[in-house]
Amino acid sequence: MSADIQAAQSRLKAAVRNVGIGKGKEIADSEICEIFESFFRHMPQFDSAKYEEQLNLACGYVPSHAEIYLLRRWNTLTQDRKLDAEVLLAPYKSSLLDGLNRMRERISHTHHLRKSVFDDNLAQKLKWEISGYSGEEPFKTNAHAVFIGFLHEEGSGRDFIGALDECFGAIKAVIGTQRIWRLENQLRNLARPLDQYWGTVFSTIIVGRCAQHGLLNAPQDYEPEVGNSNNRAEALITVGGDKVLLEATVCISGRELISGRAIEDAGALADKIRVKVLDKAQQLQGAIDPVLLFLHPHHSMLGPEIQQGLGQALREADARVMGGVVVATNTIHGWKFGYVRNSYPGSKQLPEAVLISLGRIFELKELRLDAHPVEWARWQ
Repeated sequence: MSADIQAAQSRLKAAVRNVGIGKGKEIADSEICEIFESFFRHMPQFDSAKYEEQLNLACGYVPSHAEIYLLRRWNTLTQDRKLDAEVLLAPYKSSLLDGLNRMRERISHTHHLRKSVFDDNLAQKLKWEISGYSGEEPFKTNAHAVFIGFLHEEGSGRDFIGALDECFGAIKAVIGTQRIWRLENQLRNLARPLDQYWGTVFSTIIVGRCAQHGLLNAPQDYEPEVGNSNNRAEALITVGGDKVLLEATVCISGRELISGRAIEDAGALADKIRVKVLDKAQQLQGAIDPVLLFLHPHHSMLGPEIQQGLGQALREADARVMGGVVVATNTIHGWKFGYVRNSYPGSKQLPEAVLISLGRIFELKELRLDAHPVEWARWQ
């Protein structure tokens, strides 16, 4: 390989790294021209039908989103030597369509979701989004986050669509036809943007598992009104004669990155946890029974930051309605659960029988707010 090609490869890889850390717009047009013109000069077939193979050779590996971004930039700078990005995108799009077909096949075998939530419009809209995919960044969908969730969890060997279907059925068996519309309306968020989708999956699986284990007893225990307001909890569960309100929430934002660097420190992330907990506590101030909050932090939040945020929130008087917080970490749908007691004076205490029952269902590990932060980091 000539020294000229090696130099062009080095410039391409440097540009790719800049794109990867969010500095793509800082790459000058002249630099992009120099990179691609070097390939045209020294690889005679670079602009032929074999350019995909040639670009693979130039990159030293299969072209990624960054190379496609640079290629599209090059196409805006040249008149007669444009390169067809669709040649590089074809394998990506084919893989996405295969994933969509697998998701449709899985949905077709569900007992409840295929009738109540998913329809042919979901697949058609996703096909349009895949067709229009630019390839300049990982595939995203603003309207159908369930597809991303399916691909993510499929790679981890989890059947979250099956789990959701079972939880839906367990809740439906308790609430019957009288209030099924509330559950169906909730689950339509599965085919919507991430902020609505994520919270719906989380709350449905939490409540559904409780229903599967006989802790949800009557139709009115699903999304019960709290106090004299229009606020609702996710569920009222009963263990023996003890009752506890369940609430579930997710943090959909975490560390914000600019040029690959986090612009928020640990204190800012801890404050997001504090605000999320206190918002839910304020919402359920009228509760007579103790509240247990299931909280899913953003994946970028670290254990010590969660610990700090919970410690700050539970010291507040508004949080006294909460008997504790269950923290869920790991993936969007496959969780590891830790439990924090609210031991501050005046807080409502959770009955031990409830904790034992939920501990078996969710395999709860008790976490202490006064533990060394390293313990939280290890648990996560």
